Amino acid sequence: MAKRHADNEELSHSDIETIVGHEVLSSVGYIDGTISRERSNALKYYRQEQYGNEQDGRSKVVTGDLLDTVEWMMPQIMRVFMAAEHIVTFEPENRDDEEAAEHKSNYVHHVFMRDNEGFQVSYDWIKDALLQKNGIIKIYWSETEESWSTRHTGLTEDDVAYMLTSEPGVEVAEQRVYEDRTVEQQVDEFGMPMPRPMLVDCTLRHTREIKKINVEGVPPEEFLISRESRSMEHGRLKAHRKRWTVSEAIAMGFKRDQVLSLAETGSYYGLSNAEHTARRHQEYEYPRTGAVLDESTREVVLVEAYMDLDLDGDNRSELVQVWLGGSSHELMMYEDETEGTDGYAYEAFGDPLPFVDITPIRMPHVFFGRSMFDLVGDLQLIHSTVLRQMLDNAYLVNNERTAIWEGKVDLSDMLTNRPGGVVRTQGPPGEVISGMPVQPIGQMLFPLLEYIEQQREGRSGVSRNAQGMDPEMTTNDTAFGLMKLMAAGQQRIELIARLFAETGFKRAMLAILKLSIAHQDKEREIRLNGEWVPVDPRYWQVTYDMSTEVGLGYESAEQEMLSINSILLDQEKIIQFQGGAQGPLVTLENVHEALAVKTKAAGLKRPQRFFTDPTSEEMMAMMQQQQQAAAQQEQPQDAALVLAQGQIQNDQQKIRVDAMKAQADAQDKQRAHEMALQKAQADEAFRIREMELKYDIEREKIAANLDMKAAEIEANDEQNVVRLQAQADLQREKDAETFVREERGRMAASLNQLPAED
Repeated sequence: MAKRHADNEELSHSDIETIVGHEVLSSVGYIDGTISRERSNALKYYRQEQYGNEQDGRSKVVTGDLLDTVEWMMPQIMRVFMAAEHIVTFEPENRDDEEAAEHKSNYVHHVFMRDNEGFQVSYDWIKDALLQKNGIIKIYWSETEESWSTRHTGLTEDDVAYMLTSEPGVEVAEQRVYEDRTVEQQVDEFGMPMPRPMLVDCTLRHTREIKKINVEGVPPEEFLISRESRSMEHGRLKAHRKRWTVSEAIAMGFKRDQVLSLAETGSYYGLSNAEHTARRHQEYEYPRTGAVLDESTREVVLVEAYMDLDLDGDNRSELVQVWLGGSSHELMMYEDETEGTDGYAYEAFGDPLPFVDITPIRMPHVFFGRSMFDLVGDLQLIHSTVLRQMLDNAYLVNNERTAIWEGKVDLSDMLTNRPGGVVRTQGPPGEVISGMPVQPIGQMLFPLLEYIEQQREGRSGVSRNAQGMDPEMTTNDTAFGLMKLMAAGQQRIELIARLFAETGFKRAMLAILKLSIAHQDKEREIRLNGEWVPVDPRYWQVTYDMSTEVGLGYESAEQEMLSINSILLDQEKIIQFQGGAQGPLVTLENVHEALAVKTKAAGLKRPQRFFTDPTSEEMMAMMQQQQQAAAQQEQPQDAALVLAQGQIQNDQQKIRVDAMKAQADAQDKQRAHEMALQKAQADEAFRIREMELKYDIEREKIAANLDMKAAEIEANDEQNVVRLQAQADLQREKDAETFVREERGRMAASLNQLPAED
């Protein structure tokens, strides 16, 4: 066999374009053939579209067997992964790797669920697999720059300066500075007008560099794989063909002229296969008309291909990323020729393969598995056909055909079928009109419908018992029997969930771990057990020892709680039998583990909030102290020493009791003294107030008498009036001083007579 190129001869750009282009064309023909038609039929069956064999005047009903099967499986499978605290747990490789393994598990879970739409990605991923053979997600590292503008009005210059320094990557794109006319004009000491405060209207340009791990779903029709592939890892080509706008392609760094020259559609790159049309039937039902006026929004198809190539001619292939575009699958070029290889968009790819797939029914030695459509699609067709025949039969029974004597019956009256309508005949109606009865077939078809339903349950594992819809379920059915029926029906779903975990979620989390170690360039903080913990993936090692928590949250919470409660009861009996929780059958660690599982089954996270781990340092120290105290109590002692220690303890106890009694008596005396003092103060305050009122009354009387006397002599001698008023004022002041002095003396004497404090 002739060699493709000489040893140590590097592949040229045209060679790479030809090799990858031919492989892409081959995989397109493979995917867009039978597989695409089957997956498009699955979408039509799921949407309950008509089959194309319908007849006018006959029933066209379509049953939803595929829809019911997929939608009843989705909640159970999603609960398997979303109810667990961690989808995948990294196991420690040695004794010193415990903390690092826990940080890996938490960090990978954080990236999948928080940095990305983990729930939505998982939902689409699983649903694609159930409906269309294989679900595909793409995991890759990206470094992009995000820019946006914000408009601000009425800012001060200090406000603008603060906004420019509060976050990096902010600059002023536009601004207008003007005086604040709402402030009144001020003048200085010389009468000159002072400048008003200045305001700024500006547009700020924000730029932020985003470095992150992206996890996103890939529509099945956009994924390409070599036809001989047995798995994602086995196969020459894996590729993602996708429509990009011209603006997006240029932003990715490709040459502008080359992107503008690409056709919008092509025979092999147009993504117009049956599956794409079925998924986006609205687009083809109402197609876009006219040319695109904005060239930047025109779409072109690019293929991101990953293929094993021998670039340097050493007879050893390596994974290479290649970008192709256009209907002629030309090799793309970067605008900046320092990127890639001489500006061409291909390079050796050191990261893990970005694609991860799952399939519900794995077929050995082939890539594509089987979907729920492959299992129940034919049953849906049969079910719809039988139901249509039953409905057609019911229509004919209710509107049976009629035989008439031609010429004896008015045909227009017979064709006008309305309640109470008149039919004109030329003879007795029983002789000229006769019915043609139709035999009802419903009773014969009901067993067939039941058989179809049983077949669907057996193939999919989705039973009516699990849905709570079995009409034959009676009160005589025991809970244990129903649990056995449900468990038997869910075994297939449980196997599908296990397959998804082992072949999909494990690989996805491992890819996230590898990308974090390779590209994360700084320390991050994540929430771990309710606390923010710094993690730095740069110092981790790639761990292949992983375990999935499939099954946690799969059974009902009631069943799990019953099981855990039974285990706790058994542990309690064993602890009583062995005389403590020190083993050998049950230890504190065993009890704590059971309580932790019970807490999680109750839907509560972080069990350490409720139960302390006996293996923690605090608990170990406390247990050691208790053991030492117990050992000291068990040591034999001299009888006289024990008697003396007892007497000392009794004396100490008596002293403590006497001290407490004396303290209580002193507190009672203190409270009694305080109450007596408060009462005396209140009484004195009341007497003083009473005397002040009396004094005010007497003063008013004296003032009134003096005023009367002054009024009598005012007409005769004005000087006498003034003198008398002055004397009256002086007398009032003296009387007031005397009264206050006497009252203060009486108060002091009263207070001195109170008992002194102990």
